[in-house]
Amino acid sequence: MLATGFTRPVKDYRVLVAGGLLTDIGITGTGHCSEIFVSAGGSGHNVADVLSRIGHTVHLLSVNPFEPIEHRKRFEYSLIPVSKSSTEGMMIFRDDSDVIAVQKPAVQRESDQLMLLLESFRVDLLYITLELSHSFVNLVNRIIHSYSILDLKPSFRISEIMEELKQFDAVLANEEEQDVLGDYDSANLVRMKGRKGVRFCGEDYGCESSSGNKLGCGDLLGAVIGNELISGRSLKEAVKNACRISSHYAAWPGSLDQYVSFSLSGKDD
Repeated sequence: MLATGFTRPVKDYRVLVAGGLLTDIGITGTGHCSEIFVSAGGSGHNVADVLSRIGHTVHLLSVNPFEPIEHRKRFEYSLIPVSKSSTEGMMIFRDDSDVIAVQKPAVQRESDQLMLLLESFRVDLLYITLELSHSFVNLVNRIIHSYSILDLKPSFRISEIMEELKQFDAVLANEEEQDVLGDYDSANLVRMKGRKGVRFCGEDYGCESSSGNKLGCGDLLGAVIGNELISGRSLKEAVKNACRISSHYAAWPGSLDQYVSFSLSGKDD
């Protein structure tokens, strides 16, 4: 059973996500009373994981995981490494929100043969982040798709792709990325404002919880927007529902992986 608020796929939608894969290392507490936990992360991975568990056929174009066999067994999406030499990154954070350090995924050069192969793809949703390279934004012109979403993280690559922004159905930007965008504004820009919610087309969609902005909230928001768009909702409807679901996750006592598992179980809070 799907979580309340998630739209059930009416057919086998096909999704391609191009984005990062990292090992997340979380720390809670201090000194000898600390707890350390390790999980898969990265915006590309998070979006692909959520969409595949909702019921879509998802391909993640990303880097090689440290343990490829175990990774493929654990997750429902199909992983497509951008090159043989690519490796996943790492992120260290504290108390579910304070990022201490990020080691970027390593991508020496994407395979030309793979890029040509991807041109034969036909997908219902193309979802791109800037985690691997700004060059992946060009996939919006090379792959036949019904809907496209661009997540502008990390912000240091934004200046290289400004001309391509209006080619996407939705562009997601948090507060740091909005600073880099400057005066740019468009009907496709979804402005994420942390615990204050989302601003879209001059309207504010506030969070239903004041619990803050947990890691993964933005990725869940993007995944739900994508799910809503390919299910026939308008972008305004998609943003409104995505804001409601991601704010519910922000107040929920657990990780994004645990939240999705709980939600799909059909149990009550």
